[in-house]
Amino acid sequence: MTPPIPTDCSPSSCCASPRVHRIQKRHLEHRGLGITPAQSRLLRTLAHYGSPPRMADLAERLEVVPRAVTTLVDGLETAGKVRRVPDPGNRRVIRIELTDDGRAALRELHAGAGPPPRRSSRR
Repeated sequence: MTPPIPTDCSPSSCCASPRVHRIQKRHLEHRGLGITPAQSRLLRTLAHYGSPPRMADLAERLEVVPRAVTTLVDGLETAGKVRRVPDPGNRRVIRIELTDDGRAALRELHAGAGPPPRRSSRR
């Protein structure tokens, strides 16, 4: 029996079913971007800021704990999609900005917004 779909989720929270998550993951793998669905969400969120946001701002916008953002940024930084930059007004603050590779990944995500190709059932 399929569990009921949660109805107490905010629209921006990640209450997607495991099936939707698998579809997103397969779509990203097909695109060859080397990022996870959560990382793609962070990249799309970064694109909406006029200047590099603080990690705390990203956590608030994504409705996750700051530690989750740290993990996502670590992976994206390793992949060359984002970089940490010091805040010019407060040396204790680190901001996150898109790299050229990150912007290219976003363009690819937007260009491929359609569904991934269906797998053939033929053997």
